[in-house]
Amino acid sequence: MKKYILNLIFLIILIIPFSAFAAGGSKFIFLSSTIGPIDSGIVATLEDAFEKETGIRVRHVGAGTGAALKMAEKGQIDLVMAHAESLVLWEKAGIQPKGKWYVVYEKGSEGNAATLKYVDQEAAYTMIDRATYLSLKDQIKLVILVEGDEALLNFISLIPVNPEKFPKVNYQDTMKFVQWITALEKGQLIIRDFGKDKYGSPLFFPNSVEWQKTQKSQ
Repeated sequence: MKKYILNLIFLIILIIPFSAFAAGGSKFIFLSSTIGPIDSGIVATLEDAFEKETGIRVRHVGAGTGAALKMAEKGQIDLVMAHAESLVLWEKAGIQPKGKWYVVYEKGSEGNAATLKYVDQEAAYTMIDRATYLSLKDQIKLVILVEGDEALLNFISLIPVNPEKFPKVNYQDTMKFVQWITALEKGQLIIRDFGKDKYGSPLFFPNSVEWQKTQKSQ
């Protein structure tokens, strides 16, 4: 019985990316995203708004940055939404993150929300994204010690999979989605206002090239 269950699970995992390919020409985009944006709800909000306007469906799978990029390297998805993989801050500070004082949460792959709750239970320190903290601030005792420093900015990037290397990806619709998210009056406005009504403060900040141009002209 265990063997059959394992085989079934493996089959389901394999079906996901290939089903995306089957729908590649029928207005369907398969996205791999880091878990933080998914947990906040911004990914689903952008997907739904884009589908409502264009009729093109976008569906996602959550993964760590490294795993999300590996899926792209194998051509298993159409688009990656990810942030910087390395903890550059330690290097800039000249500190080696190791020793008794440094703990790696063993269930960190479950997402930033799970990590922050663990940190709260342990009364420890962590570096976490703004969206996760604001969404959980009423459930935890932790307070912010440092924020607003440019070194703490964590940019989320959209990376389309190369259609020359993987012809089966839905590159045409993927680029429509990328252009829609980065457009001033579309995705960027949703990003700007996301979370304001619920948390009193935005969870993310728009930063596309088009958005930056408007800020410089003001």
